Amino acid sequence: QPDLPTTPNFAAIGTANRPVYLAVAEANGGLVRVFDFSTGTERPQIRPFGGSYAGGVRVATGDVNDDDVPDVVCATSPGRTTVVKVFDGVSGTEVLSVPVF
Repeated sequence: QPDLPTTPNFAAIGTANRPVYLAVAEANGGLVRVFDFSTGTERPQIRPFGGSYAGGVRVATGDVNDDDVPDVVCATSPGRTTVVKVFDGVSGTEVLSVPVF
């Protein structure tokens, strides 16, 4: 069973019809881990803002692309230029990036 990050900052649980995903973001370091409760496995980890990003990440889940699988929505932490990115729940690839404000 996978270990959770040592400093989780935000977590979100989402379901479309099935599966049920838990997205956990570290407080610092920009890593997001996604767990599939339906299969008991960890999905590929996401570094939504690149490997050098050291800030926190806010996470949410929701079926953005209408494929009945929860997608992972990530935003930069406060105090930075806000960017929201959406990652496909199946492949983990970025499907949307929107600067906010």
